[in-house]
Amino acid sequence: MKLQKNRNFNDGFFYNMSGIQVIYGKLDLVAQKKLSTVNSYGIKEYNSPNTGKIIDFVSNYVYNFKPSFKIDKIVKDSPAAKAGLLEGDIIYYLNGKPFYELNLSDFSEIFRSKPNRKIKLSIKRAGQDLKYSFRLEKGFNYITKFSFYLTISLYVF
Repeated sequence: MKLQKNRNFNDGFFYNMSGIQVIYGKLDLVAQKKLSTVNSYGIKEYNSPNTGKIIDFVSNYVYNFKPSFKIDKIVKDSPAAKAGLLEGDIIYYLNGKPFYELNLSDFSEIFRSKPNRKIKLSIKRAGQDLKYSFRLEKGFNYITKFSFYLTISLYVF
């Protein structure tokens, strides 16, 4: 087999052109569903001398939790840094898609898709909801700017 250079040889690969390294964040409640209604036999009423009338009942709910996404690292002078994003920001929307419909590979695909692609993020920072946008930039290999750690375990017998 003989390999030859073609017209795309010098183009290189598109890596993460955003400058953002994303990790899973905390679990967030994304859905709450009531399974059944309360029957009258499950309701108890009593009077409390301190608080007045109290109604106590039992109901069945299902809660659905999904991990949010946290910006772990941002490369200095990257498109994301220039836009004002910060490490620790929690991403709730990426290009209009809510976080619970995304996974880490979706971020990877979008951040390396094509130069000049517009990225829109809705984030939460210190309790505030904020919106940012920037364009992916070719020409700077952001992947080499992130710190990667390799753990090697040695076992002695």
